[in-house]
Amino acid sequence: MDATPPTDLAADLQTRGCAVCDHLATRASDFFAQWQYALYADKKARDEYAAELGFCPLHFWQLEGVSSLVGVAIGHAPLVERIARELEQFAAVPSDRRRVERLVPRVDDCRVCRLLRATEAAYLGRLAAFVAGPEGQEHYARSHGLCRRHLASLVNAVPADGIAVFLLDAAARHFRKIGEDMRGYADKTAALRRELYTDGEEDAARRALTHLAGSRRVCWP
Repeated sequence: MDATPPTDLAADLQTRGCAVCDHLATRASDFFAQWQYALYADKKARDEYAAELGFCPLHFWQLEGVSSLVGVAIGHAPLVERIARELEQFAAVPSDRRRVERLVPRVDDCRVCRLLRATEAAYLGRLAAFVAGPEGQEHYARSHGLCRRHLASLVNAVPADGIAVFLLDAAARHFRKIGEDMRGYADKTAALRRELYTDGEEDAARRALTHLAGSRRVCWP
């Protein structure tokens, strides 16, 4: 279930968003599609899920978004029943109130958070090697670059200062172009000249948010 599919970095960089975020979103979507079925059909998966106390709140709701109500009922019943048993045991020793905190999964306990961190590290490693060569730099220069967080990670991962300078110069150009597109969009909207929007201006605000904060599909604690 957790095998990472091969990727085409040159194709990934053709996105108007962040290639790393897009890769993580695809990985997360594949995981949730498989896991929601496993929770419905596989007792072993349900037992593992209950033993791990489920996911962090963000990934709880992302799983719910791709599950049916009956799937949620079947898949989460063992977890809910485990919580009930634990609370009954804790109630018998009320002096140790901090034990209740053990029932709240931390980020390190969340299977999806761990998967995405490992996927992110591996992908950034491949991307760092890719942009270290002239072909990779050519593809990257034509791309829209990465979001701020993944740009910082990539800059720290590349092997030479010269490559870091290349990435930073490219990022500065990308952000400057987005800013110009945003102002063009706002000016034409104010002047009721919507027919004059360029392709870049129409999605400039969405691109700005993605490159500033990363994709909303893969933010996690």
